[in-house]
Amino acid sequence: MITQRTASPPQVAVRSLVSSQAEALFHSVLNSVDFGIMVTDLDHMTLACNGRFGELWGIDIEQAVASQPTAVREMARQRIVDFDGWLSNLEEVYADPHRSQHDELLLHHPHLVLNRSTNPVYDAAGALVGRIWTFEDVTQTHRLQRMRDLIHASSTEYDPDPAFIYRRITERVGAFYGSLSLLSIRDGELLHFRATGGPGSDSLPVMQNAMADSYCQFCLQESKPVIIQDAREHPQFSELLPSKVGLNRYAGVPIFSPEGDALGTLCIMDGRTADPLDGEDLRFLQVLAVRIGSELSRERQLSSLRNALRESEQHLIESEKLAITGTLAASVAHDIRNILSTISLQISLGDSEPTVTLNQVKDQLERFDLMAHRLLSYARPQRILLQAVDLREVVKRVADLLAVHLRISDINLVIDIPTSVPLVSADPTRLEHLFVNLGLNAIQAMRQDGCLTINATADEGGVRILVSDTGPGMTDAQVAGLFQPFKTTRPGGFGLGLFSCRQIARECGGDLYLESEIGNGTRFFIRLRRMDL
Repeated sequence: MITQRTASPPQVAVRSLVSSQAEALFHSVLNSVDFGIMVTDLDHMTLACNGRFGELWGIDIEQAVASQPTAVREMARQRIVDFDGWLSNLEEVYADPHRSQHDELLLHHPHLVLNRSTNPVYDAAGALVGRIWTFEDVTQTHRLQRMRDLIHASSTEYDPDPAFIYRRITERVGAFYGSLSLLSIRDGELLHFRATGGPGSDSLPVMQNAMADSYCQFCLQESKPVIIQDAREHPQFSELLPSKVGLNRYAGVPIFSPEGDALGTLCIMDGRTADPLDGEDLRFLQVLAVRIGSELSRERQLSSLRNALRESEQHLIESEKLAITGTLAASVAHDIRNILSTISLQISLGDSEPTVTLNQVKDQLERFDLMAHRLLSYARPQRILLQAVDLREVVKRVADLLAVHLRISDINLVIDIPTSVPLVSADPTRLEHLFVNLGLNAIQAMRQDGCLTINATADEGGVRILVSDTGPGMTDAQVAGLFQPFKTTRPGGFGLGLFSCRQIARECGGDLYLESEIGNGTRFFIRLRRMDL
């Protein structure tokens, strides 16, 4: 804040004093106040400053009053966070002799927040003779207000995902202190970093640490907050990994479960040993740790509910599978009877056209193979075996399996998988089932004369696969719920094909979704992880 002040009669009443009394009074006043004072003349020369000024700035006051203005400014350089901005403002102030200013100044080494005020000084006759500067340390008040603001923001914030909340709090703690902040969860003799924040958090080489090589062990051993102001001063701390990499200052608090067990810690670490940590810091971290503990508890509860829901869903699916076993068996038996009848007829005609008959019998046997693939894809295996898979090889096998159906329906298959597409992480057998199901769905949708396209491209972090057809497409109502088990748009279908396809994609760490429009066919998008990531 800047104000202008014009010369005016003096507003101070002083008894007539001899020179020695006046000087003694001046010294007493300067030393009796709890803020730093500096008086300069109109040429910026330091005329007087008190002991509190020297404490706040880390300056020898005797040297300050004996030095030129440029030398005094150099004494202050290492303490001022924005030295260039401070210097520019200083020139503005001295360029306007009657200017008054009140603002905040940030210092470091150690960190301080000062309320700074400057006003012109007038003599008894109202003539301008100098300038007075005052500096009040409001670091603690400023810190407590920032703590209250952060606690309020963290206590009122909500998100459906508990991890969002505890990660956000950890990041805020790191930003508040300008330090590395960690939310560590104990797992036996290891501490896993569940969330990080502050400078350097993005480049942490590991996301866990051995309990025995961490400061947090002292929090967890006795389930109480710990401050380590300078690890180098204590043999039990100086040989630990954080101290060896220069993180010698630490403050940490335990995080408790609702049952009172210490799950882990919320802590900060840095190298600013000159900036003291105290009980207020621990109380601040403890309040935030309570919120983090509640979010960790909510995360466990949600995970338990999700597991229970998955189990219930699986039980329901198994029950539904049993319920339609009779219908499915009848359908399979019908298909088998048709295939066997065709084979029998072709064998009986084999004497007249042996070559054609053998190829036709082979086609029917391939229909058996394809039927087995589709039935197997409905049953989820107990264990999926992820490995490096070449998409080109899988799609080639699928093309061979679909060849008869494609030829009968007069459907063209286009495969576009460049050699630059990397290997993917998948179970090759399950992935083959996925493509067989999508291929058969497309063939049945197009019925006669169409084009089935399979292409793949590499993108950031994975491989994107497109399986598209030129069929009639589907309405939004038909697409809704298409991946749910036992929901189908095809008469006589069981609604397990697309459900199993998405399950397979997710088991491989990817996903599957579709786009469809009446008259413009259907497009299935599959995303799989690269094997090298």
